[in-house]
Amino acid sequence: MTRFARRLVKAFFLTAAIPVAAIPAPASPTLTLATAQRMVSTCAGFAGAQKMPPLSIVVLDVSGTLVAFARQDGASPASAEVALRKARSALQARVPTSALAKAAQDAPTRDGLIALGLLSIPGGIPFPAGAPVPLGAVGVSGADPATDERCAGAAVAAFQAAER
Repeated sequence: MTRFARRLVKAFFLTAAIPVAAIPAPASPTLTLATAQRMVSTCAGFAGAQKMPPLSIVVLDVSGTLVAFARQDGASPASAEVALRKARSALQARVPTSALAKAAQDAPTRDGLIALGLLSIPGGIPFPAGAPVPLGAVGVSGADPATDERCAGAAVAAFQAAER
């Protein structure tokens, strides 16, 4: 084993020994599973009331980790991946993907978004709205992009109602 590899292994074991309790809990509100599930069910309810086609709905936490997901009966299998990418793009860019879609009309910006792996299709929204650092993001796919965005907005409204 090279010196570099030994140092790398040593550093890994030293950092792995840090107890989880030593990591302070976040001071700001966090996304709970119950709230994420409420967001998904609110979006699904909105979709049903609007007679939308079957959707995939994704809620991610601040780290981009999946917290809640639903793929309605009849939703395209591809819609699950698209919803996930919309949510991740909104979280990474810290703006709704509809804003990325507007920015992507400029060719150099579009090329930059593609290089970064960001999806510029409406339907992904970070939350809470207007926060400098989002707590998470929701992504919706299965209908037309503008309708996906409205459904994602309903999910964000459910998050904001739960935080009051």
